[in-house]
Amino acid sequence: MPILDEVGGFEFEEVMCNVFRNLGYEDVERSRRTADKGRDITMIDSSSNGQNTAVVVECKHTDTVGRPVIQKLDSAVRTYDYDGPKRGMIATTGRLTNPAIKYAEKVGIEIFDGQRLREVADNVGMDLYNGRVEIVTDNVLQPPHSQDLLDEFYKAIDRIKYLSPDDVPEPFTTISLHPVNAVVTNTTRVFETGAGVIHTVNDTNQFVIDGTSSNLKGLPDELNEIVSEYELNSDIHEINEDRYEDVVDNINRRRFEGTDQEFREWVKQQEVDRLTETVTYTGDNNQTYSKECVPSADDVTVEMLQPFYVSRVDASIKMNRRTYAIDWFATDDDAWIMDNTIEKCRFAEEGRGGIDTIPAAATAIRESLGSPTYAFCPECKTIVAERHMRHDEVTGDPVCVECSVGDRFVGAKKHFRSEETRQQYENEVAEKGIVEKLSINKTGVAAVTLILLAAMFFLFV
Repeated sequence: MPILDEVGGFEFEEVMCNVFRNLGYEDVERSRRTADKGRDITMIDSSSNGQNTAVVVECKHTDTVGRPVIQKLDSAVRTYDYDGPKRGMIATTGRLTNPAIKYAEKVGIEIFDGQRLREVADNVGMDLYNGRVEIVTDNVLQPPHSQDLLDEFYKAIDRIKYLSPDDVPEPFTTISLHPVNAVVTNTTRVFETGAGVIHTVNDTNQFVIDGTSSNLKGLPDELNEIVSEYELNSDIHEINEDRYEDVVDNINRRRFEGTDQEFREWVKQQEVDRLTETVTYTGDNNQTYSKECVPSADDVTVEMLQPFYVSRVDASIKMNRRTYAIDWFATDDDAWIMDNTIEKCRFAEEGRGGIDTIPAAATAIRESLGSPTYAFCPECKTIVAERHMRHDEVTGDPVCVECSVGDRFVGAKKHFRSEETRQQYENEVAEKGIVEKLSINKTGVAAVTLILLAAMFFLFV
């Protein structure tokens, strides 16, 4: 088991604490580095015939464990102060000698050797085979229903004017399982001086940290908001990837970048920093003193480090060599959009936001209120802001300003989807009378009329 050779005895105790917690033991506590009296870990087994049994664990990071170690542990169990049944357990990365095995069986010491640790680690989400204590899990936060998985994609498509879902190719869809860790810590420390106790820390904290950064960090704001909506005790379930095989092209499990030990060490340091406090106190000489009270990492117990995933869905399509995509964090009843390139204007992407003339008044008002709308041009098969869309004067069909055939009639700019409809409109205008022709440019006629009225007013005043 080469991985555990990379950790020291103290770190091995931390690994075993994590294993025991995942196995369902309660009140798992690691003793101080010194004066543990042969009791490295103490915990409660509540599954023993409905009666709580204290378990005293001796951890040995060594190749072999001899009989003297078992004798010492047996003594530690007998002298352990607990009102109720109690038993001992030896946990080692290696194996026990035959005399040690026989003595353990005689006095009722449970054996948790390297072989058993390999087997159990797989069941509690720890990979001990590939050179690191890697976190692995099948748990996910409220996995989305497969039949509703693409709802956000088609909602975005439905918001695009002139684009029917029937005209859209089937999206390429990926579920990326984003790793996070739920953490519960307990920190206890009493600070004393010659004047007595000056500060006490007795703190429990619950939070969630990101699992994707090798540098380790807290959870991004978006994920923190998502996770805070749920009860982690009841809303984390095992993922069934088979349920998505008909709607998803790829499922990607992102790796937990930190090892179990690295995450625990980082968490402890965060708690040390958070709980460090400068206090003032009065000494025996009635002088006021100031002291920085800094808990140590040993004062922080990581009672829970629960790994799980949050589902992130990405759905993309290609139209006219352009890719349109939307990706979002998804649960069974909610979605948080992270990026949306479906509702994005091609002209704006190309730095041509000012193309054409002043936008239509209604569209301009909507966009000024923060609700831009988008439309699909059937000619170039791209999505643009609605202000860049026009309609063929003959057929009424939509067309973007770049694809349209433009021409001026009685001073008014008109748009067409083809030269054929432009020519048809020109022929129709040629057959109109003077008044009908003037009606083509209502805005121009109105402006000229106002100018004439204003001139007449100033002439006769």
